Amino acid sequence: MKNKIFLACALALGFTSNALAAPVEKHPSFTDADKNKEYIGITIQAGQRLGGELDNQTDSNDSVDASITNMYLSDEAVSQVQVSWYYAPRKEGEVLFSTSSQEARVRDDDRSVVLSEDIDITYLHFGGRIWFPQKVVKISVSAGIGATHFAPDGDYNSETELSGHLGLGLAYEINEDWHLRGDARVFGTFFNTEKELFCGPEGCLMQVDSDILTQTDLTLGIEYRF
Repeated sequence: MKNKIFLACALALGFTSNALAAPVEKHPSFTDADKNKEYIGITIQAGQRLGGELDNQTDSNDSVDASITNMYLSDEAVSQVQVSWYYAPRKEGEVLFSTSSQEARVRDDDRSVVLSEDIDITYLHFGGRIWFPQKVVKISVSAGIGATHFAPDGDYNSETELSGHLGLGLAYEINEDWHLRGDARVFGTFFNTEKELFCGPEGCLMQVDSDILTQTDLTLGIEYRF
């Protein structure tokens, strides 16, 4: 009898030791999902785009009014769609589409608005993101490069220029598939040569020379991963 009890205790102790030593499988969370599996994420966001300004660089160009000093862009609502995918642990590739309809206010030497036109400004960027998981909210940094498309209303020509962005993001996991997202991105559009912009039948609105248009997007939204 004692031998049977000893054998049973030994078997129970051995089973318990093996159970404690075996790794515990966790449901993959946002923190470790990019370690365990590949995924594609779609994020839809909305928020605010903060202005931007370009200085007029002309003095005597017949097609650009020399009294024009700059063009100021109004703060307006912005919409974004982002497609991301697993690249490496805690790293993503991403494609970003961001668009806003803003008011371009052309001002003269007295800072008076001499012309106002609506203009759609759209960014299409390819880039990546690095995540830094925390206990509750996940932090990320991102960067991308691509093109900016300017489409003014009226008879003015559209323009497309090289641009890039840097970003800081936050994410909160609702469950494995759904995440709340917030992003702040600073965009820079590069005008590396002397160029007339937004030309129409009555001339061009601006002339730039090695200038950078800087804009900031502040957005909130939701991401779905599959």
